[in-house]
This record gives sequence, structure tokens and C-alpha cells, in this order.
Amino acid sequence: MKKIVHIVTNEKFANPFYNLIKENFNQDEHLFIYLSGSPESLYAIPKFKNVVNLNKKFNKFYNYLKLRSILQSYFRSADKIIVHGLFSKNLIYFFYFNKQFLSKSFWIMWGGDLYPSPHDSRKKNILRSLKKLIIKKVKGGFFGYITYIKGDFELAKNLFNAKGESYESFSYLSNVFKPMPLSVFVANNIKTILVGNSAHQTSNHEDVFKKLNILKDQNFKVICPLSYGSKSHAKKISELGFYFFGERFVPLMDFMSLDDYLKILAKVDIAIFAHKRQQAMGNTVNLLGMGKTVYMNNNVTHYSFFKELGVTICDYDNLSLDLLDKKSANKNRHIISNYFSKSNLIGQLHNIFKV
Repeated sequence: MKKIVHIVTNEKFANPFYNLIKENFNQDEHLFIYLSGSPESLYAIPKFKNVVNLNKKFNKFYNYLKLRSILQSYFRSADKIIVHGLFSKNLIYFFYFNKQFLSKSFWIMWGGDLYPSPHDSRKKNILRSLKKLIIKKVKGGFFGYITYIKGDFELAKNLFNAKGESYESFSYLSNVFKPMPLSVFVANNIKTILVGNSAHQTSNHEDVFKKLNILKDQNFKVICPLSYGSKSHAKKISELGFYFFGERFVPLMDFMSLDDYLKILAKVDIAIFAHKRQQAMGNTVNLLGMGKTVYMNNNVTHYSFFKELGVTICDYDNLSLDLLDKKSANKNRHIISNYFSKSNLIGQLHNIFKV
């Protein structure tokens, strides 16, 4: 029997993925090792025989030797290793000193683990240069790179000299388009604008707020999801939003169910994602599938992806409050519902698992 070991970052994508495997594949072939990510108080880790919970237990470098021994025991018997988001420094060190395992390893690139850290531009020293070398050797050494965005794989080749193959998959249920009943769509004279997807600096909220402030004479309100990410940054952005827009600003500070969040997205008219890297794909997919107007930077890899797919996407440099025409909105709905379907996701994963 094949054995596929998943190294999991404990975030909101993880448990739905586990359930997807359990419901659609032979779960005896899959072992899940939760290694890093959010605390269990936020995302509970499943308690099953094919789940190993190492979350937060080996984060410090002095625990590396213990982690090495544990991972070696699981990896030796694995036919395939799939890394879900490569953020753990100790996991990177492990692969660097155990390069033999890279030849059967696949990296699902999340975006934040692919792009260089803003700290990389700081003054260089020997230790930082050594870390960059280790990261490049590991991230460039995988057998497979799992992404559905060609630009991200090209970036991996440019940044890390990646020699492996690219395997197409959008990987997670959060990227599956979920059609909403028409009854949740509310039409009125006030345009609802969604800004960003989380309380991270990468959403560039302040820049968007300043652009919208120029258009403040128009009738709109701003919704801002801030429940995911830094609490201190969420507070800062919330205060900034009220400063610019007053009662027209609605911060979403509390976690909510996916169904409740989708109902909010259904009432959005325009979404603005000013990220400078691939991010917020679950939000973007669902909004485009609902026929919404979505703005993003034209130099991010997923802008090109959507263009190649035939989707009408708007350039953040040309921000206005005009909505997509019905023909373009309906075309987007059709393209998104076909590509970002659960059946397509299962087919993509099946092709990867059988490699």
C-alpha cells in the first residue's frame, strides 16, 4: 500500500483538506503530521490514528534533533511527502541535512512561503547569507511543485533554481467556488466595497483607503475582514477605516463560519485586493464566481492566471466604482464554476497522488 505523508501547517485550510481526503480517498494511505501554524485553540487538530500532532512542540532550534529523529522514522517508509506551506525553519533545516527525502517530496506553495521576506533586504551578514543559501537549496530541491498559477512556479525557478516538475492543483476546499442562492443577493443604491482579506500588512489597506477617500462623494460603504492575522494591525486598520469613512466603515473583527462569510461576500459589489503577491485566492474565486467586480495589481501572478483563464479582472491602477457589465459577470461565473469545482479538485489531487 502506498504511503503519503502530509506535513501540515495548522491553518484554516488544514482540517477541511483532511476531511476531503477521508471522504474521497483511501485514508489508510495518508498520514498527516501537524507541525506548525496556529494554536489548537483556534483550529482543533483531528484526533485519529493517521494524525500525528507535533504542532508547536518542536519550533525552537534546540528541539531540532528530536524533530529530525521523528521525521526520519516517518519519511523513510513514505512513498511520497507533501508539504502544505513551507514556513517551519526547522523543517527547512531538516530537508537541508536530509536531502535524500526531497527526491520524493512535493511542496504546495501557499504564496507567503514562496515570496522573499521583506527582511531579506536588510543589511547582509554571514549568518543571514547562510540562511538564504539553505532556503534556496531546499526550496529549489523538491521533486514536485504544486500550484495552479504558472507564474508562481516560474517564480520558484527564478528565486530558487527549482528543477522539479509543476503539478496543477488549487489544493484546498477554500478555493472551490460555492454557489449562493439568489435570495442572499441584496440590491440597493449603496455600493458595498470589500477591502483586503485579513489583518496583514500585505493587504495594503491604507493605500486603498486613500484611493477610496478621493471618491468619497460617491455612495458606498467599506467592509474590511480583520479577524485573521495580527490583532494589533487589525486595531490599527479599524481605527484608520473609521477615520476615513466614519459610519460607512464596517470592520469584521470576529471569526465566522464559511457560510456566514459567503453571505457577506454575496452582498459585496466591488472587491479591492491590493496585495503585491499571490494572496486571497479563496475570496477572489468566490467573488468572481458571484459575478462581482474585483480589482487587483496587474503585476501579481494570479492576475495573469485569471486573464489566461478568460476571466475579466480589473486593474487596481485604474480603480473606479463602475461595476462589470452583465455579459462579463456571467462569463466569469461560468469560467469560475467550471474550473474551481470540487470534482476538478479531486481529479487534480488524484493525478498527484498517483505520480
